Amino acid sequence: MPSWHWRKTLVARVVAVVVLAVALAGVAVALLNYWQFKQAMATESGLQHLGRYLTPALADIRNPQDAITTVVALESVVNASRREAAAQGLTLAPCLFQLRDDKNQLLYSSAQLGPQTLLALGPKVSEQTIAGKLYRVVQTDLPRWSVRIAEPKLADTTVLQVIANDLLPALLLALPVALLPIWLAVRQGLKPLQRLSTQLQARSPNDLCAVSSDLKYAELNAVANAFNAVLGQLRDKMQREHAFVQDAAHELRTPMAVISAQAHLLVQAATDPQRQQAQAGLEQAIQRASHLAHQLLALAALDQPGPTPAQRTDVAALLRNTLAALAPAAMARNMDISLEAPDQLFCTLDAAALQSIVQNLLDNAVRYGHDGGRIAMSLHADGDGRQLRLQVADDGPGIPDAEQAHIFERFVRGSQQQAAGSGLGLAIARQAALALHGQITLGPGLDGNGATFTLTARI
Repeated sequence: MPSWHWRKTLVARVVAVVVLAVALAGVAVALLNYWQFKQAMATESGLQHLGRYLTPALADIRNPQDAITTVVALESVVNASRREAAAQGLTLAPCLFQLRDDKNQLLYSSAQLGPQTLLALGPKVSEQTIAGKLYRVVQTDLPRWSVRIAEPKLADTTVLQVIANDLLPALLLALPVALLPIWLAVRQGLKPLQRLSTQLQARSPNDLCAVSSDLKYAELNAVANAFNAVLGQLRDKMQREHAFVQDAAHELRTPMAVISAQAHLLVQAATDPQRQQAQAGLEQAIQRASHLAHQLLALAALDQPGPTPAQRTDVAALLRNTLAALAPAAMARNMDISLEAPDQLFCTLDAAALQSIVQNLLDNAVRYGHDGGRIAMSLHADGDGRQLRLQVADDGPGIPDAEQAHIFERFVRGSQQQAAGSGLGLAIARQAALALHGQITLGPGLDGNGATFTLTARI
């Protein structure tokens, strides 16, 4: 196997395109010449021109021998030029001549004809088979003489060969003339891109600063700007991940400290009530840490890029099942939960993402609402069944206007919330809504109190 291989480069591609363009242009010109040749043969053939050339040469000749000499001379000249075509690789059979006087007596006939007579229809071109070959025949009549000329009909391949022999030298000359300046222009134009490549290779792996975009050409500047945009997104993503890790560590520090303290109290407890109190505190801290870890894993899973696993799901049944799972917590606080939804509503979507949204919104409404409060859910398909609309409203303490702009950010909790929480529920719901190609908006709650979260998603 050879050690070299063909490298795909823009310069090589441009060279190949130029060569192809010149070849296609040559083919187009050849076809045009072929069409023009066919048109000329159909309207005014070379035989007719040759016949008209004989008219002044024979018009004043009265002697039959002189007429024969004139025709023989013309035949020699015409066939000599046809023999010269052999130098170009073409084999053209000779033209045939016959001369008759005004009494239709044959005075001269080309040797190749033998006893055969040329058949003609006057100045109009006709066809005749002679010695197995097709000839075109034309007749020129004068007062004293009648000349019939036969020319072998050229095959299409021969015509195209003649045209190609005429065009090929011009194309071979035009190719380097057109190729050289284009090659130089492309080679020179790619130097800024090569400098950009060298600049990127020299950077350290942690250097995410924008690269210089002054590359002289608009197309190359577009490449640099797009690359800088990707670097900017990568910087933002790394900053968010760094902040997420710091926030997660900070949030986990509290339940871990409580677990450590309650475990120490449990060990040091001298009486059963002390042990029971320490054990309850320990279980509560473990439950909080478990809930936070579960939400962190859910958020990390939603952050992963890739296509969502869409499946046909009865959304109404999903809502009822999720509501049934949270009903004991709501009943423990004497809350009234209502659901307005059709009996069935089948949609093709990511069921896990939708369940995550419903579960987090309902959990927040139950967790942060007041005892004896109300929670109202509604489910509809809008826009001729192309859009899913889900609302979760409550009459709890609500969210102050100044905090609403940041309420969907990670680890952000309302200042008026007293219940324990991680501040990740709404962040998870927003990320899951993006997975459904939708969005969540915040509005006023029931009777002017609380909050209403509205999910709209394509289905």
